[in-house]
Amino acid sequence: MTVYWGTIALVGYLVVMARAFDPSVDSRAMGRLPENRLTQIFLLSAAVVLAFVAGFRWQVGADFNAYMTNYGRYSQDFFEDLRTFNEPGIKAIAWLLSSITTNATWFIVVVSGITIGLILLTIARYSIATPMSYMLFIFVGTWHGSFNGLRQYLAAAIVFAGHRWIIERRPIKFVLLIGLASSFHLSALALLPLYLLPNRRLRPAMLMLLGAASLTLLYSSDAVLNLSGLIKGEDTSTTLYSMTAINPLRILVAVLPVALYYTNCVRTKEDDEWFYRNIIIVHAVVMTAASYSAYLGRFGIYTSIFLPLALPRLIDFPDRQLTTLIRGLTIALFAVFWYIDVSGSSALNDFRFVFDK
Repeated sequence: MTVYWGTIALVGYLVVMARAFDPSVDSRAMGRLPENRLTQIFLLSAAVVLAFVAGFRWQVGADFNAYMTNYGRYSQDFFEDLRTFNEPGIKAIAWLLSSITTNATWFIVVVSGITIGLILLTIARYSIATPMSYMLFIFVGTWHGSFNGLRQYLAAAIVFAGHRWIIERRPIKFVLLIGLASSFHLSALALLPLYLLPNRRLRPAMLMLLGAASLTLLYSSDAVLNLSGLIKGEDTSTTLYSMTAINPLRILVAVLPVALYYTNCVRTKEDDEWFYRNIIIVHAVVMTAASYSAYLGRFGIYTSIFLPLALPRLIDFPDRQLTTLIRGLTIALFAVFWYIDVSGSSALNDFRFVFDK
């Protein structure tokens, strides 16, 4: 765990310094990067550190060996998979990279760099609490989660990077975005209904309806697994992974923020953008609905990636001292969740760099 602690400490220092050189970094207009040059350098440095650690890991992540092994096959199968649209996006990267190197380590480096770069660039553009969002990127599980599922996290990063097309109501661009994301992981197609998420405050009746839908899906998980297997062309309903329940702590972490949904928050009152608060509800619904299956729980990847943007908007009270206190407490609680999650995973807790193999 030493590498993790060192990385967290360094990233924490860099994002604090970024804000110190530009205290207005959290109050800029949506979509604009910080203008202070030193702030840009510190945020970029934090992103490079996180991408470096993710890219140059060795035997870390449940699917690490699979991707190392499949690198050659991905590059060979690119044109055939492009013709059949069998997730050709990841193969395209392998095909392009194979003309430069046969070393699969660079495939991990490039994919991790693109994924983390897209996510942190989006955070830097749209967060109202940039240091908090950077740390939450680590602590909500997105950073180390990308060690376990390169394709799906890259698909999620693509959707995350283009999420403003939902808010701005650009349906054609959003459909094209989902098409691109699904070229890396077909599960991204399930995000098409996300376009229907309103950018306004949800009424209590709608919350009750979403809760009912969540419970309905929860007790229909077998049917959902069968549908997923039909789309993928394989049986996913009887695997051990599909039949393993999600850790209740994950469900609790997803549901608890809903308690802050109706709080009086400054930035949301100013710009009337409720999408980020509404995605908290969607995330809780998805994780509750998938409680009985770790396989279905992977759809939560697409919603948990929004937490670094959404949580600061939930914790944005008129009392700024209270806001600072609750934000600090939130980071600390998610840090505990992160530690429990990573330290308890044999695929993650023994971190090694490729230089140490």
